[in-house]
Amino acid sequence: MREESLKEILQKFWKMRKPVSAMLEVTTRCNLKCQFCYVSEREKKEKDLPLGKIFRIIDQLAEAGCLEILLLGGEPFIRKDFPEIYKYLSRKGMFIHIYSNGTLLNRKILKTIKAYPFHYLRISLYGAKPQTYKHLSGNPRAYNMAIRGIKFAKEEGINLGLYTVLNKINQQDASRMKKIARQFGLGIYLQKHLTAKSDGSVKHYKLSIVKRPKRYLCHGCLFIDHTGKLTSCPVLRSSYYDLNCFSFESAWRERRDKKLKIKCPVH
Repeated sequence: MREESLKEILQKFWKMRKPVSAMLEVTTRCNLKCQFCYVSEREKKEKDLPLGKIFRIIDQLAEAGCLEILLLGGEPFIRKDFPEIYKYLSRKGMFIHIYSNGTLLNRKILKTIKAYPFHYLRISLYGAKPQTYKHLSGNPRAYNMAIRGIKFAKEEGINLGLYTVLNKINQQDASRMKKIARQFGLGIYLQKHLTAKSDGSVKHYKLSIVKRPKRYLCHGCLFIDHTGKLTSCPVLRSSYYDLNCFSFESAWRERRDKKLKIKCPVH
């Protein structure tokens, strides 16, 4: 009998409305200031959850049957206690998916990740030269830092892939970014739409290369932000359950029973 892939298992459980995959935003802080980032300035000013509360949320997710955790930022590795979060998660037996800009990666953190085989690291590549990174993130050094992080990750044998958000500034680098991915023996996903900011602002849409706005309908995500709020989407944060006051089980059950459908504002 053919073994089911993780994707097939997740899809099956989603149809059953079980919380098998969750996005956990461990911070909104970042060492870059990308113009197209969906995290608003308001969220960036709020304090991150302390380690103990993150552990309690992880415990509740594991007890509810969660199979996959996506660790998001901001930049997750900006947290000095990230290795502790990662090690705690790994002991729960979940598949760990990490989203990072790659600029803060070093051998020590990569060895921590490598020690747990059920992981995937997605590194964002925002351009193919320092000038592009300067225009988008304000930091011309970020390009070389990201390339160094990718190189280190490959040398450590980390499971990884590349990702980029195409826009009017970096679209001229698209073919070169594909070439960089091939040189590392990696695939790269090119996203062509921009997502609205978490406060609803769409001013950054001027960077979009997509002419017509589109609205995608989904059943909502399982997203827990950096303050412990369970929401339907990392962008639409106005309606939430505060896990500092509610248990995850009760919040998920109530949210699930509402059978939410979300129209996501993207361009």
